[in-house]
Amino acid sequence: MLIVFLSAAKAMPQSGTVVYKETMKLEIHLDGDNAAMESMLPKERQSMKKLLFTPQLSLYLNSEATEDQEMNEQMEGGGSMVIKMEEPEERLYYNIRKQEVTDQRDFMSRTFLITSKADTLPWKLTGKQRDILGYQCLEATYVKDSAMTSAWFAPGIAISTGPANFRGLPGLILEVNVKDGQRIIKAASIEMADVSSQIIKPTKGKKMSKEEFNKMIEEKTGQQKSEGGAVIMIKMDK
Repeated sequence: MLIVFLSAAKAMPQSGTVVYKETMKLEIHLDGDNAAMESMLPKERQSMKKLLFTPQLSLYLNSEATEDQEMNEQMEGGGSMVIKMEEPEERLYYNIRKQEVTDQRDFMSRTFLITSKADTLPWKLTGKQRDILGYQCLEATYVKDSAMTSAWFAPGIAISTGPANFRGLPGLILEVNVKDGQRIIKAASIEMADVSSQIIKPTKGKKMSKEEFNKMIEEKTGQQKSEGGAVIMIKMDK
């Protein structure tokens, strides 16, 4: 039975698109005169992403279904405040064979291009199994800075990639949970098809190293980039 399963898995087309729903909890603290507005701010951010993959390459980017979120809050005295969460146009290109990552990121109305070697994540299998979208998946976890990340991957799609910067397992990652739900990425659909012509390496933006980019974020925001995290720009117009 095992030999039949492996033969069938190898015969499957190993190229396609995964659409993910990504949910990130937001912890926003305001000081001084703005502290009263803290309760009006959103508590989480949801977005739709997609991963195009082949055995050699993958590209993670915004799905067409993702839109900027906007809320209109009424204030005392008859005024109003518009809160906007903008979804930046970002592309994460991964060369699986060369273990190289090219990350096109938007930050403060500027575009940056960050090229680096892929991180090696210390995954450990837990022995747990579950079904996701018809694929038998295994769980793996790792701990960094006291925060646990768990991932469910499908050995039947034997490609070592996944959403965002999560990769390095012997199968496509279909679900990720960072820091007990601080960030959750779940596959909503999988379509197997030839997408090789759509996986194009990004070239737009100012070239920087990963260390330079992370240092810039820390200087501009006062915070370090968290494990698996992202920078979300919130605009408030009174």
